[in-house]
Amino acid sequence: MAVSNHGRPPVLVLNDQFPFHSSLPNVGDRALQRGFRVLCETLCACDLVSGAWKAFPHLTGARYRRAGGSPRQVLAAWHREIAAYPGWRQALERRLSGRLSGRAFSGGLWSPLDRWSRTRTGLPFVRALEPRLLRAHQAARLREQIAGSDVVLFNAGGLLADHLGHYLPERLFELHLAQRSGNVTAVVN
Repeated sequence: MAVSNHGRPPVLVLNDQFPFHSSLPNVGDRALQRGFRVLCETLCACDLVSGAWKAFPHLTGARYRRAGGSPRQVLAAWHREIAAYPGWRQALERRLSGRLSGRAFSGGLWSPLDRWSRTRTGLPFVRALEPRLLRAHQAARLREQIAGSDVVLFNAGGLLADHLGHYLPERLFELHLAQRSGNVTAVVN
């Protein structure tokens, strides 16, 4: 069993929008997710680890249809793809992510784009683009989070219902990764 810095078991929450931003348009989703975190952390004596909200936006419904196989074949193909990212690419993208998170990209010319992006995603513009631009880094990060947790919760909430056709393939893939790693998985709504 993995143990966090506080000596409590870490629980990975997929599809998580923590930290919460007041600019998120759906107040109901914000309230439900905040309540869910408080409930888990206080009653379950665990530490919640926030999984990226958009870990694999490149695994879309259109891409699923192009794969043309059965769900099992498509999930296996996606798993082979993210496992095949070379270490040098993961390291390079990790460094790029660190640079993009720095002060040079927060504010200034990016401010209007940040405001626009936060209203729609809750993330600054550069962070919202990272999953599309730094795929190897995002894949490695999610796999590390899964490996460091014994339990993986998928926070379905309204986001999945609102955008079912667009987000379902990647969300199922994240659950598939957790199950394939041997983690206990659960869907919470």
